[in-house]
Amino acid sequence: MTWHSNVRCNAFFMLLLMAVTADKAVAERVDQDDNNLPNVPTVASYGEKGNFDFDVFIIGAGTSGIRLAKVLTARKDLDLRVGLAESRDIGGTCVNRGCHPKKVLVKASAFFQEVEQATANGVFKVNASLIWPKLQDWRAKRVSEVVNWYQKGLQSIQNLEIIKEEVSVVGCHKVRIGSDTTKRVRLLVVATGGKPRLMDIPGINSANVITSDEALELKTKPESMLVVGGGYIGVELASFFLQVGTDVTM
Repeated sequence: MTWHSNVRCNAFFMLLLMAVTADKAVAERVDQDDNNLPNVPTVASYGEKGNFDFDVFIIGAGTSGIRLAKVLTARKDLDLRVGLAESRDIGGTCVNRGCHPKKVLVKASAFFQEVEQATANGVFKVNASLIWPKLQDWRAKRVSEVVNWYQKGLQSIQNLEIIKEEVSVVGCHKVRIGSDTTKRVRLLVVATGGKPRLMDIPGINSANVITSDEALELKTKPESMLVVGGGYIGVELASFFLQVGTDVTM
């Protein structure tokens, strides 16, 4: 098994399909059940092609956005012009700031814990220590490999234009790319995902307050950590740092 297959998460894909018309925006949440697809506008049913720069324009090149771009461009009978915009990192949260880097770190921490247990039980005589900067280098290397794999695959697709700039919706069938380029789009797909939210509490802007994004990329291992939030992300982070010797309070 390669590391590429580690990022093919068994996720329940949710796409927010938005057909922006002259008088309203139609939005439906669609899962992978084909029975639901006829209930929303599609490129095959929504109007004539008309004078558009893109037949489908996708904002967000995470798991959902990339998958949709591949599915649409594979339909050679539709001959679609597809745009895929991403202002941060190709691959989105899962590849860059989520499950993939977390798995790399957790695998290392689990080995470190096994060594400690074997030594404590007297089964093995092992003198091992965790080198934090090397672990972070390994995480960055693995993330870079998967991002490059995604990028090479996307760059080889015909009729797909990849845009590495911020994009905003400025009108009916219109998006602004960067600061001064406007394009007309027939169908708009918003697949921007989410990001950590900082709570409005005293001291939230202190230098030692971080989100899960920064926690995965810390340059030095913290001696202590307070994790606010007991969801799966908070629990996974708390477990990892506890395994590597950080004094964790949740």
